[in-house]
Amino acid sequence: MCICPCILFCQESDSYPAGYFQLEYTFDFFNYAGIHRPVVLYSVPAAVSIRDIRVDTSVVEDLSAATVAFNVTVDVEEGEEEEDVECSVKLVDADGAVVTTSRGGVGDTYLFDICRFGQQG
Repeated sequence: MCICPCILFCQESDSYPAGYFQLEYTFDFFNYAGIHRPVVLYSVPAAVSIRDIRVDTSVVEDLSAATVAFNVTVDVEEGEEEEDVECSVKLVDADGAVVTTSRGGVGDTYLFDICRFGQQG
């Protein structure tokens, strides 16, 4: 038996023959035909994976210094301890040179002479 994920509309008027009906589908796929919308599939390691990365920046008005605050949230497998996860954050400049590194998933980095990070000339 097939359960139809749709709504049945009976048309009762002189324009349609007796018993005529229409289906309005309430799904975005067809059996044996695939999904009719964009889909992104990804996998994560079983024991530990990054759930979210948040980066907040603030720059002083004269552009002489800036702060980069970060927070890395991880998911751990049941039975594992989040405290056992090691996280390292690196900030690189426009040339790819490492400017600063930090250990741990939460922190602030203070930067000076920040024009070298993207201001040209």
